[in-house]
Amino acid sequence: MMTALLGFVHLAAALISPAVPALQEPSVTFKLVPNVVAPGAKVTGQVVVKFAEGMHGYQNPPTKDYMIPVTVASATPGVSAKPRYPEGVMRTLMGEEAAVYEGEVTIPVIITAPKKPGKVSVKVKVGYQQCNETSCFPPQSVTLGMTLTVKAKASSPK
Repeated sequence: MMTALLGFVHLAAALISPAVPALQEPSVTFKLVPNVVAPGAKVTGQVVVKFAEGMHGYQNPPTKDYMIPVTVASATPGVSAKPRYPEGVMRTLMGEEAAVYEGEVTIPVIITAPKKPGKVSVKVKVGYQQCNETSCFPPQSVTLGMTLTVKAKASSPK
C-alpha cells in the first residue's frame, strides 16, 4: 500500500511540475594567429561565444549599469589582453530596451606577448550572464588557453 502511495505521489509531482529544460551553456572558443611571435609583439586573438537559440548575453558596455556584460580578460600574469567588444543588437526584454549578443559573437582581442623568449600558455577568462526573455541565470566564467611561442631576437652580425 505504501509503495503504491509513493508511486502515486511521484507521478502526481511529475504531472504537476512543468518540464524545465536543462540550461545549455554557450560554447566559447579562443584562438591566436600567429602563435609564434617576437618578444613584446601584439597578436590578434579571437574569442567566439555562441549562445543557444533563445538565449543572450548583455553587450559590453551594457545598456544599463545593473546588467552584467560579456567580458574578456587576461588570466596570465604578465600578458595583457585588450578586447574590442562589438555592438550588440537592441531587443525589448522584460519591458526594457537592451543591447545584447545573440547567436555567435566574435570578440577580437589584442594580446601583448611577453618580452622573455619561450613558450607561454596564454589564458583568457570569459565572463557572461546568460539570459532568456524572462530570466537571467547566475553569472558564469570559463578560462581558455593557447600556447604562444615567443622567439628570441635574432643576434646582429658583428
